[in-house]
Amino acid sequence: SGDIEIRARIHQNILAERNLKQTRQAPMASPRRNPHSNKAVFFSHDEVFPVIAHVIENYSKHSDHYMKHGWIVEALIKDPEANLILDRLPKDKSASWWAGDMVAFFSKVFTEGRSDWSSRFERDDIDGNWGYRARQP
Repeated sequence: SGDIEIRARIHQNILAERNLKQTRQAPMASPRRNPHSNKAVFFSHDEVFPVIAHVIENYSKHSDHYMKHGWIVEALIKDPEANLILDRLPKDKSASWWAGDMVAFFSKVFTEGRSDWSSRFERDDIDGNWGYRARQP
């Protein structure tokens, strides 16, 4: 698992560096369009999900409890890598709203069985939202 963690951190650093370059070039990146719905897409799963995974893993180092949805949102708002993404998003919605949207997408992909993180995390329904923790050995 150490190799996977190192690769995940390298990937996160690459994405953070790209985001930093984009932020310096343009204060707000232009959204791409979803080819299926023609809606604007402001962040990608590939850049956000590793940050969410990192937040959950850090929490799991200190607790056996599931990290609730709201706690993940709060942790993302405080996370420097997540802030690189949150800072470039439209200001018509709060950072808390955007972070909640990111966590909702993480859960949606997890539910659909398409998550690369399902082997590393387990989850439970807590008050109508998914809570996550690192898989117990």
